[in-house]
Amino acid sequence: MAKWYLPTEHQLITVVALDTGSQLELQWIFSAYGKLNDRTVFRAYFDYSALIPTLTRYIPSAWIIEREIVDLFGVQIEGTQPGLMLDSDSIQAPLRKNK
Repeated sequence: MAKWYLPTEHQLITVVALDTGSQLELQWIFSAYGKLNDRTVFRAYFDYSALIPTLTRYIPSAWIIEREIVDLFGVQIEGTQPGLMLDSDSIQAPLRKNK
């Protein structure tokens, strides 16, 4: 993805996180500037205990999406701290199936 992404040609639309029950699937969805309905989706699967690489070194605004995923699924993304959406006394990883 890092070799493909060009900030002058692509924008990050969102990152979708799906709990498969045994792994976390992440989908990074991009669109091309000036090209209606031109979308590119990158998919990867991670074990819950894996350290997931961050996208923020290429797209700084991805920090908010990554913090949501950390809070809602209880996974680790490189350099990302929990606590954006959930307080420490909240139910942890509420969208994770095996918790």
